[in-house]
Amino acid sequence: MPCDGYDMGVDLISFLKIRGRCSRRRNNLISVCYGVVWLLWKSSCDWVFKNILTPHSKIMDSAKSLVFTWLKHRRSNCHYKWAEWCICPLKCL
Repeated sequence: MPCDGYDMGVDLISFLKIRGRCSRRRNNLISVCYGVVWLLWKSSCDWVFKNILTPHSKIMDSAKSLVFTWLKHRRSNCHYKWAEWCICPLKCL
């Protein structure tokens, strides 16, 4: 799902300046990083071993859904909504 007007780099720096000191939010950000790294690793293995090239947009969409699922099921009081998460995941954290 494309997010118009969404710049991950700018939002990430803003997030770290404003909200990075809270341990819960920092752990959520770490989960986002792990999800992205995991899917980049998986796609590179698919390329090397199966000769399957995964588009960047598909990797990012998969990362959004994977991390959303992780956070939703790992946190007992998680109130994130899928529609808001797709627009800007960092604003939900």
